Amino acid sequence: EGTGAYFLDRLDDGVWRLEVYPAAAWVVDPFTRPSLAREAARVLWRTRSMRITLPDLGPDFSAQPVNAGNEHRPQVQAGTFDVRPGAYVLTAAGAAHPDWTPETVIGRRRLGAFVAPPSSEAPTAVVHAPPAEVYAGEPFTVFADVVSQVPVDSVALFVRKVGEWRRTLRLPMEPAGAFVYQVQVPAERTREGLVEYAVSVYENGQVRTFPGDDLGDPYRWDFTGREYWQAQVVAAGTPLLLFDGRRDLEHVLYPHPWEYVRFQIDIVSGSEPDRLALSAVVQDFTPSPHHFALRTFLPEGQRTRLGEAASDGVLRIRARAAERASDRMEVALVERDGTAWATVVELKDAWQEFAIPVSELRPTPLALLPRPFPQFLPYLWESTSTREGPQLAELDGLQFSVGADLFQGDELEGAHGFEIERVVLDHKP
Repeated sequence: EGTGAYFLDRLDDGVWRLEVYPAAAWVVDPFTRPSLAREAARVLWRTRSMRITLPDLGPDFSAQPVNAGNEHRPQVQAGTFDVRPGAYVLTAAGAAHPDWTPETVIGRRRLGAFVAPPSSEAPTAVVHAPPAEVYAGEPFTVFADVVSQVPVDSVALFVRKVGEWRRTLRLPMEPAGAFVYQVQVPAERTREGLVEYAVSVYENGQVRTFPGDDLGDPYRWDFTGREYWQAQVVAAGTPLLLFDGRRDLEHVLYPHPWEYVRFQIDIVSGSEPDRLALSAVVQDFTPSPHHFALRTFLPEGQRTRLGEAASDGVLRIRARAAERASDRMEVALVERDGTAWATVVELKDAWQEFAIPVSELRPTPLALLPRPFPQFLPYLWESTSTREGPQLAELDGLQFSVGADLFQGDELEGAHGFEIERVVLDHKP
């Protein structure tokens, strides 16, 4: 049930050595900017349930701790037992028990050798990424990691429609393995608009509510917490926003600025007052790799509706040329395995919306960003997939690119660029 590593080594007929390491749990997104001043992960020495089924061990084996300081002696029932981090010798019922001690050397290693980092001394944390959107009139499930030193007493979700604070619903959350707790929000609570929720953790006679880590829960009259996770509730069939110049500023992967074509990136005004666009201009395609690309990625919360995306839908792209009256760019859907499916659009210096059927997208190479090193490694990667179209449920993000191969003759000269405001996947052709 835990998230730690374990090793099983066969020592003799019906005799095995088990080594269990403590659980590791992220408490922040591991892909954010690193810092030695910020906690990113925790090590937790928790007792967890484990089941072992090995032919020569059978279901009625014994487990004997052998590392120093380990007094935990698990009781095995049908191959299942509670285990703490440490080293153990597992012996099948009726098997001859070797005359071993923790100091016995087997394979140049002491039988009782065990080294692991100490348990992190930190208060309980709740880690959760809310879905960007859920469907109106349909239930949805909330998963949250409750990272704690010991099992907590209970966990509850408090959910309400934004603006209806007097109608907050309390839902008990159930353990779902490792540190995960889950609960389903009923359909009657998912009306179009915004739904917000918080997770309250009850332990040691206290309750704290996340994401704000506030004392108490929303049912208390003196609860002062104001932080909630939010999700937009949309009607079925609502177009799926894949990229937005304002929303996704932190979800863009840029090329390495050295040993590359000369380029300039900017954030500019979009087609309407409240919109922004991502601008990219390439000064010259002469230097290798004669190609420029940007990649965006979809966080897990923005992938929740991809499973229902229709393969006969339409990709709607709002973009314009950045440096000249007309230009070209390639827009591609990128799947999790790196397979990319693209179309080329003809840009003007005025904003346009392009409607491209998903069925018309064709395979294209994926730019490996920020740039492979050493530099003799290929910059473009071509998938070997034999599929005839994209798997929208596996969509990871988008690629926006321009390259020398898009232009001929005098078209190639001078700067080329684009401004991209948004990309939407519409279910309706």
